Amino acid sequence: MSPDRHRSVATPTTPRRSLPRADWPAGDRAAWAAALRDDDIFDRGSGAHWGASTRAGLEQRYGRWLGVLGAAATDAASPGARVTLARVEAYVTHLREDGVGERTIADYLDGLVRVCRVLDPAVPLAWVTVIAAKIRAGVPAPDNRDRLVPTAEMLALVDRLIAAGGAEGRQAALDLRDGLMLALLVHRAPRLGNLRAMTIDRHPVRTPGGLLLRFEGPDMKGRRPFTFEVPARLMPAVDRYLGAARGRIFGADRHTGLWASMHGRPMSTSAIQRMVAVRTTAAFGRPLHPHLFRTMAATTVVMEAPERIDIVPGLLHHADIRTADAHYIRADAVKASRVLGDLIDGLRG
Repeated sequence: MSPDRHRSVATPTTPRRSLPRADWPAGDRAAWAAALRDDDIFDRGSGAHWGASTRAGLEQRYGRWLGVLGAAATDAASPGARVTLARVEAYVTHLREDGVGERTIADYLDGLVRVCRVLDPAVPLAWVTVIAAKIRAGVPAPDNRDRLVPTAEMLALVDRLIAAGGAEGRQAALDLRDGLMLALLVHRAPRLGNLRAMTIDRHPVRTPGGLLLRFEGPDMKGRRPFTFEVPARLMPAVDRYLGAARGRIFGADRHTGLWASMHGRPMSTSAIQRMVAVRTTAAFGRPLHPHLFRTMAATTVVMEAPERIDIVPGLLHHADIRTADAHYIRADAVKASRVLGDLIDGLRG
């Protein structure tokens, strides 16, 4: 994404590219509901084990496919039978023309296959997986080190947005919203799916010591519950957002999503990605992806307090010690988030 694509740091109001589940063909909706059915331990759907963020991500990717198919999505063919070589080629071309990266395109194809395997398991689609693998193999593994922004500079951006959010009006509300989202990414490094899924009625838990954000097992990628603290220094901004600012965003009263969009619904995964890209491009001249904040969090610990490297798996909610590093040991997530918060506060000078 180049800086001149956006003349303002306000969240862009691009049309929705992914067909929402309510607009899928009736047969697809019914098959998807059956695949997610989890009310009978002896007869669970084939996708019942997926966490909420995985389900949402797959719905978004499949909705993108249906949106590109257009009228062909409502033909009489089954979901798997709609997947032809010509249509996959056209789909890849569309994604490339829309500026989607090659690795993300491969992820979209893998998502299409995963959904079709539960909607229409009789149709073999291994050939699509092969195409995705070839696309992915043609792209060098990214070296994110040059893309990272020093934590102190990111904190300065957060502070500017939160300060701008102290004014009245819609733009101030958006500034405050975006500042808080970036602050959570910096301080707590949640997965994008969990950030997107936050609601005002389920996840914030008030305690005598402040505010926790609590996710139950079904909400998490690894199906394990996860809790982290909101930094105390952010609480005045959080209270301001929940108390008045969120209500100034169009349609926020129609849903419980914590991060309200200007379309009268919660921000989607792609909307959050665009917001982060727009804000970081305006501030630093290059876009960042939300997942890079997890790398930044681990890097902050390694650079500022290498003796506390043991907290990284707990901070990033890694179930397997090898996921973070063969030398890490597991740590409690709340304790890890507190240690990272202390480190980050120290960088403010």
